[in-house]
Amino acid sequence: MEISLFWRLLNCGRAYGEQECKKIGFDSNSTNAKICLYLLAHPGVSQYDIAFAYHMEASTVAKALSRLEREGLVSRTVNQRDKRERIVSLTEAGRETYSIILAIQNRWAQGISDCLTAEENAEFDRLCRKALVGARKLLLPGKE
Repeated sequence: MEISLFWRLLNCGRAYGEQECKKIGFDSNSTNAKICLYLLAHPGVSQYDIAFAYHMEASTVAKALSRLEREGLVSRTVNQRDKRERIVSLTEAGRETYSIILAIQNRWAQGISDCLTAEENAEFDRLCRKALVGARKLLLPGKE
């Protein structure tokens, strides 16, 4: 793997997202975006679940959630089964905002996909899945 190509692709994706978010006047802070996009797919999870999913410090997630809550994009409620835990959900405004971000991500993925054949896309997906397994082994040894 030519690692510089890998990083350039990731950086292009990040820059594309920031550029498109600026066009709509949205601050695409990557932590905020990660959290909200996770909540789109996993409504009603705990702060801990979010931190675990992205391998982030719980305090980083808590600070981001405080910002997002002030902006009216998420709400946090006490888990009735465990009063120490907070359940996080996107508000209606959060769902609308982050569905726009999801559309930006989909346009990026489509742009990459369009320059590959169907067979190349299938192979790219297969290799990315395989690389993700390797990445998880490095990050979480023994927890594949």
